Amino acid sequence: TAIALFSTGLFAQTQNNDLRDRIFFLTHTPTVQQFQEVATVIRTIADIREVSTDNDQKSVAVRATAGQIDIAEWLFNELDTQTVQASVPHEYRVPGGGDDVIRLFYLTQTATVQDFQEVAAAVRTITNITRVFTYNAPKALVVRDTAERIQMAEWLVKELEQPASPSPHEYRVPGPNDDVVRVMFLAKTGSVQA
Repeated sequence: TAIALFSTGLFAQTQNNDLRDRIFFLTHTPTVQQFQEVATVIRTIADIREVSTDNDQKSVAVRATAGQIDIAEWLFNELDTQTVQASVPHEYRVPGGGDDVIRLFYLTQTATVQDFQEVAAAVRTITNITRVFTYNAPKALVVRDTAERIQMAEWLVKELEQPASPSPHEYRVPGPNDDVVRVMFLAKTGSVQA
């Protein structure tokens, strides 16, 4: 029994030695809500369990593996900025993650936070990507999934960001199936409720 306990303790200690501590200080998030949204994106997209925040210092402290910290640092640098470059692709391919991709979209045509949240809900639902998170102030949509699903999300975001069009637009999902995504703009509904 003593050997088993010692071995388990040694395994846990070895795993904890692989963890590193890092603190990020946000400088371009003026409100507590914005700061908390960035912290949530870092926590969930980087899959970090040990995250603590300090609202007064606007700091996010993480304890994670080197790979998770690399993702957190990329997200931090992308989200804590004064200038948003919406037209530039913001993508991170997870090293050793195979087809694991993180993509950041800045939506420029959504007029309100509600519109932005509705686009995020549509992307999450249509693409079947479970890790879709938002940072409301700059209208940043962060998604993590396979390259194929990220490609579909990119198409959908572009479609929903453009003015209404009378003709439907279509996306054929790559692969052996015959899945199709189609965006149709309804011209004769007089109100949102209709």
